[in-house]
Amino acid sequence: MTPIGHLPGSFATVPLAMNNLGEVVGWCQGPQAQLRPFRFIPGTGITEVPLPPGFTEGFATDITDNGIIVGRATTGINTPAVLWRLRDGEHTIIGPTGQNCSSPIADGVNSAGDVVGIACGTGPFYYSDATGLVELEQFGIRDASDINDAGVVTGRSNAGPALRWSIGGPLELIGTLPDDDYAIGQAINESGQVAGLSADALTGPDSWDAFLYSDAAGLLAIDPTIAFRSAGSGINERGHVCGNRGTSSTPDRDPWVWTPERGVELLTAEFIGDPNFWGFSGAADINDRGQITLRGAQFEPFDPAPGIILTPIVECAADFDDSGNVTSADITAFLSAWFADISGGTLAADFDASGSTTSADITAFLGAWFAAITGNC
Repeated sequence: MTPIGHLPGSFATVPLAMNNLGEVVGWCQGPQAQLRPFRFIPGTGITEVPLPPGFTEGFATDITDNGIIVGRATTGINTPAVLWRLRDGEHTIIGPTGQNCSSPIADGVNSAGDVVGIACGTGPFYYSDATGLVELEQFGIRDASDINDAGVVTGRSNAGPALRWSIGGPLELIGTLPDDDYAIGQAINESGQVAGLSADALTGPDSWDAFLYSDAAGLLAIDPTIAFRSAGSGINERGHVCGNRGTSSTPDRDPWVWTPERGVELLTAEFIGDPNFWGFSGAADINDRGQITLRGAQFEPFDPAPGIILTPIVECAADFDDSGNVTSADITAFLSAWFADISGGTLAADFDASGSTTSADITAFLGAWFAAITGNC
């Protein structure tokens, strides 16, 4: 359990996205109603993300492993909003500016700096340095929610079903759950798996069911529940999904995590098992290490809204491929992750939790592996 904390002068922290390094972005509120974008860095703490020059309020909505951040900025309540991308200390304004539009959103960004979301005056958009802003309604896209490093976008089509699409390619409808009217892909991983929600709106009460889409299995419900609304909000490379269930007015009331091995598990105080925290809600994202960022509350010191990172406690760390058994396949999986870390800078193979991937992680993993096969997992 890691509290994200607050920016100086703020009193509430809301995380919106997390990368594979465990860095989190979102917004802090305060002083008063002012929203300010933050970036939490493990080992460093929470820092304020600079806004484009001339803007005084805003928030950050996504962050990549190579540190590109996107968000929104204004000069105050009921003032025109702009979308921005921050890369290597330089801001880029995305889309039209100067319009009195209160609801643009930069939903997703990938490691190339390509951005998707909703822009003032243009609706759903795709942005890259090569293409500029591309309006997506012409391709039959109603919402663009996320983009992976291969440039594949997910969201909602004008026809209703959830979608995958990439620039220059065809629109791929990935469907809805049975008897539903529309579906929204809200998160996509590098393998093209999509998590989101499927809804019954036109003929029903606008209830939601969370789904997972894969090429192998198609679109499947992953959170059958009596809750009125449930939606997947994040997905990692293992196909693990985080999300929320609740009512029409509080759809993010009860956070959960889904894995193919264990199904849905509610992220309650009892399940998490830390008596110093309570009141979890709003699961926003899950990374390849299985960390989940969400809202929480803390007893001591008393803090009702610090934002939280949950890091899973591995039952058998040497079972690296999550097969349920410790075999030579775990060594292969670990070394594959280790070489990927060395090349790409993630922390999937940071076995000793040092904050970096080094040869010491190989030594630590092999020690755990040999202990596990002798019955000391």
